[in-house]
Amino acid sequence: MKGKSLECYSRLAEAEARDYNKLKSALLRRFDLTAEGFRRKFYEAKKDKDETAAQFVVRLVGYLDRWIQLTGIESTYEGLKSLLVRERFLDSCDDRLALYLRERSPTDLDKVISLADHYLDARFNKGIRNRGDW
Repeated sequence: MKGKSLECYSRLAEAEARDYNKLKSALLRRFDLTAEGFRRKFYEAKKDKDETAAQFVVRLVGYLDRWIQLTGIESTYEGLKSLLVRERFLDSCDDRLALYLRERSPTDLDKVISLADHYLDARFNKGIRNRGDW
């Protein structure tokens, strides 16, 4: 290993560095090769100046496929619909609520709704926010 990989490896506890799954997980996070990283790449991608339209679309499809795979949803219409609605919901709500939900990584849309309602009810009952606000 060298560069960023070696830096990541050297910052792990000895037991974690010897555990393949923990090392792999740390390296994937370090290089932003996680579900969140591929989601971000998918939405923020721009066509490179030396890239054809077809090449750009292939790259976008690759980001989407990897994002879907890492989120663990089914590659069905219902699974994709749930993913897109969840994303739109997270993008539309208050940053604090979005962070709360993203920290819990719910893949099921019903779980997102349940967690969001719980979060909002707790703050509404404490008088922290107006119910109509995100």
